[in-house]
Amino acid sequence: MTISLTTAQREKIIEYVTPSSFNDFKPDYAGMYQYIFNEVGSQMPTEQWYWFQQAALINQYLNNEALGIPTPNVSQSAYFIQQINILSLTLAGPGHDASDANIALISNTIGKNVYDDIIQHGGVIPELSSQVGKDIQAAIDEGGLNLSQWGGAFYFWDTVPPAGRCV
Repeated sequence: MTISLTTAQREKIIEYVTPSSFNDFKPDYAGMYQYIFNEVGSQMPTEQWYWFQQAALINQYLNNEALGIPTPNVSQSAYFIQQINILSLTLAGPGHDASDANIALISNTIGKNVYDDIIQHGGVIPELSSQVGKDIQAAIDEGGLNLSQWGGAFYFWDTVPPAGRCV
């Protein structure tokens, strides 16, 4: 099933990621995820609905941690993703940055990848496998992690990314 954003909805997600006074002059991927979830989440398969819901909470928490801003009522998913990324990056050895700032960068790269995919396809929400594939690619490219070290592997272990590799 194809889920397409209206022109007004596309303009709104552009507003979330284009630095301006609307978003304190920095991309707000958590806001973008939440907006998409609120607007079209009911049209999504359950797994994708969950991905957008949790992505908003995770991205917000990781960015707050990088800035030293306390986050009340942290979701279990957000805390898990932060901790598994710290552990994965630490265990990956020298040259891997396990700082909160780097983990936020990885999370924001995922947000940028999802945003770019939606905009490049005329407002069509990508299939979950494409989203997960972009999520994995951000962990590999930005974090220098391998597939088994990617934080989302716990949640999407049975999703087959477009490249055909099982998570």
